[in-house]
Amino acid sequence: MPIEEIRSNLETTIAGLSENNQINLTVIDLDNVSNRIEVGSETSFDAQEIQKLAIAMAVLRSADSGVIDLEAESRFVVLPGDYKPSIEHLLNLMLVQNDASARDGLLKELVGQDLDLLLGADTGLKEVLSDNEATTTEVSKVYQTLLRTNYLSDESCELVQEMMKKGQNAGVALLSDDLALIPGLEIVEMSQQGGWSSGSGNTPQYSSYANIHTADDKDLVVVMTSDSANSEDARSAFKTVARELIQQVDTKAEF
Repeated sequence: MPIEEIRSNLETTIAGLSENNQINLTVIDLDNVSNRIEVGSETSFDAQEIQKLAIAMAVLRSADSGVIDLEAESRFVVLPGDYKPSIEHLLNLMLVQNDASARDGLLKELVGQDLDLLLGADTGLKEVLSDNEATTTEVSKVYQTLLRTNYLSDESCELVQEMMKKGQNAGVALLSDDLALIPGLEIVEMSQQGGWSSGSGNTPQYSSYANIHTADDKDLVVVMTSDSANSEDARSAFKTVARELIQQVDTKAEF
């Protein structure tokens, strides 16, 4: 089957990388989520980056239901000059500038709400927020919830994606700066430049989460991690795998 061919080819590509650069991969076709490719997807990695997206989604869902007012001043964060930012400003600080105080303030805004109801069932949000680690499969589930469910209103979904794009332009991109040169390719990306991997102490780890829309209208969620100690090796490996994926998918009409 074509999807098995793609998986096999990607496994071969990943196996050909440096032995010190283990790549874990999950790919989901958003238009047919039963189409998925997983290579080493059971390996856990630092969940810090995907937690930012999950927090933003929970805050925006609360705003959609009328519990949180995005224009209201934060009750928990005061910026220099005694400036009290709005909730929306905190979302921007967290997603675009990776501000830890904004992240903590937004979490406090959720205290007292029914989190089981807010986070929802089968969204992936509860899993990534309940642990400091996540797998590529869990991360891809959060992206699937964002992009292919009614968890958020259209307006909130557009807002969080716009902030993700700003963060990408601020320098988090691992793929977009190079792969965007491919005709017809669109990428929205969140990336983590460093972290740690499960059970291995302070071993560096790099990750990239991307929504890739190909020239032939395939809409993919791609999650990759690397345990390379060198950021440039990780970037190069991600680009190699992404290029192979795009080439394979664009030539396999059934995917």
